[in-house]
Order: sequence, then structure tokens, then C-alpha cells
Amino acid sequence: MIQHSVVQDGSAKPWVVFVHGAGGSSAVWWRQVRPFSKDYHLLLLDVHAESPRDAAPERRDYTFDALARDVLEVLAFRGIERAFFVGVSMGCLVIEELARIAPTRVNGMILTGAIAGLDWRTRLLMGLGHLSKDILPYMWLYRFFAWVILPRWEHRESRKVFVREASKLGGKAFRRWYALVGSLNVSLKRMRLQGVGVPSLYVMGDQDVLFLEAVRSHVRTQTSAWIEVIDHCGHVVNIQAAEQFNRLSLAFMASVSAMGLAEAASVRHT
Repeated sequence: MIQHSVVQDGSAKPWVVFVHGAGGSSAVWWRQVRPFSKDYHLLLLDVHAESPRDAAPERRDYTFDALARDVLEVLAFRGIERAFFVGVSMGCLVIEELARIAPTRVNGMILTGAIAGLDWRTRLLMGLGHLSKDILPYMWLYRFFAWVILPRWEHRESRKVFVREASKLGGKAFRRWYALVGSLNVSLKRMRLQGVGVPSLYVMGDQDVLFLEAVRSHVRTQTSAWIEVIDHCGHVVNIQAAEQFNRLSLAFMASVSAMGLAEAASVRHT
């Protein structure tokens, strides 16, 4: 089972599930824990940690579908019927896959640094990484990608956090995450064709040059998607602009809960 931690008290509150991105850990959500826990129970996943695919030879597939089912296993273990889901970067794709296979478990999705398409620059970088991942030390690759995705001075805190957390993983876990690249195009194509049909808030930074335009295009095709773009912010909005991210996210969840899920899913925000 995926390792995880919970923040809850004895009261009846809705749940929020947090899913980090490639090479990260639940530590990337430290600026969300206190404000979110006032009104919600929290489930923080460490997706890179032990999964059934590591334990059983017949279950070594490392795909977004497999990871989404691992998350559902944790929900069942914790007795969580429904939840809001918050993801960053590739963690967003795990959540979107979960919403596709189990939409009744998802109250709404908050996706930051989301990936909705790959331009030629991203494809080139992924290709170079694939060629060198078994040759170069994994931290060389991770630092390189961190600088490409978070290149500016004002991104330095986010970059530092992700490099620090990646250094704790080891090469094996990093390569498992990188194996997801092989199924990335399939997942993105399915997402574009099918959508997910649940209320979705995309919170993007205006300096997230590799992914922002694809997300904007994707949101225009979805009937239940909102997008907020934060000025002077990069890929990891929940760290770099935590106060704005928290305010938007909490307002979104309150709005969805107040409107009712069916009504919220029928409203188009642009």
C-alpha cells in the first residue's frame, strides 16, 4: 500500500487528498496543511513509496491507471467514500485518471502545475532524459529538469524543495516515476477526448511556459473546468504563491459543496 499520513480530528468533515508530482513527496504540501485542516480532514500520499507493484511480480506495472488504483486502495483502507483531490504536476494526471475510473469518489479536483499537453520542447527534454536515465546519476537529471521547469530566480524555493525531496528517493524510485513518461501521451489523449466530468479548478502560474497554454486550451473544451492564472509565478504555485493558492482552493471547494456536485459540474467558467 502507498505510504500516507492523515490530519484529522474527531469531527465530521469532508476529506481532501493530496497527490504530489514526480520525484516529490507529501512534504510539498506543508503550506496547505494548517489552512486546509481547519475545515477538512487531510490525506497526504507519498506515491513513490511502497506500492503493490513492488511487492508482487504480477503487479509491477507503473502507469497512471495503476497509481490511481493504488490511491483507491488507500481510500478504501481509510474508509473514505468521497473527497476533494489536490495535485501538482504529474500528480494531477494520477487524479484525473482516478476521476475517469471512479468519478463518484471525486467531489472536485484542484490541479496546479497541471500537464495537459507536451510541446516540442517538452518532448525533446523527455527524449533526452529517456536516453540518459540509465547512464547519468539520477540527481543530475532531476536537477536539470528542475532548472528547465523552474528556471527563474523567484522559482528558487520551489526548485530547492523538489531537488531536496528527490534526493531522498534513490535512483530506483526516480526511474519508476520516469517510466510514466511512456504512458503520458496515451493519458493526455484520453483526457482530451473524454474529459473527466467533475468540477475542476486549474491553478497555474503565468511563468509556467512549458504547460500553461496547453492547460488553457484544455479548459476551453471542458464544461466543468475553471482556470486561475497567478501572476509572477512558476510551475509550483502551491509553494511559490501559497496564500493565493490556498484562498482559491478553499473558495472553490466551498462553492462546489454549496452548489451541489451535479449543479457545479454543469457550470462553465472561462
